[in-house]
Amino acid sequence: MKNRWIWSILLVATMLTGCASAPSQYDIATANYGTPIASWEAEKKATEFFGSYLKDPYSAKYQFSTVNRGYYVGNAFESRELTAGYMLVASVNAKNSYGGYTGAVEYRLIFHDGKLVRVIEIMPQGTLKKILDRKSVV
Repeated sequence: MKNRWIWSILLVATMLTGCASAPSQYDIATANYGTPIASWEAEKKATEFFGSYLKDPYSAKYQFSTVNRGYYVGNAFESRELTAGYMLVASVNAKNSYGGYTGAVEYRLIFHDGKLVRVIEIMPQGTLKKILDRKSVV
């Protein structure tokens, strides 16, 4: 009986992933990216965000990329939603609860009209973990 439930759930999940189509190149090219944000301003907003997200924000060591136009496409369970804006890549190394540095973690931060709208953590195995998602951007 338990195996039936597992197979049923897997079948439904597989069927749902086929329903959501990725945005086309036209959708990406014509998306509303908003107004650009200066690198210093994006870095300031990123450190403010990490100040409330990290366990020990005062120990954090940051490395930032330059801000470039970018986008994020959600997974099939998010209907492949496109979030367009200006992206900052941040590498953050901070202390954990035990007081030791955990190693740098890469984040992608998307700004739209000067507001931080999405933060995605790049997990060690390459998968994405959504940390912040503000649905106020259309």
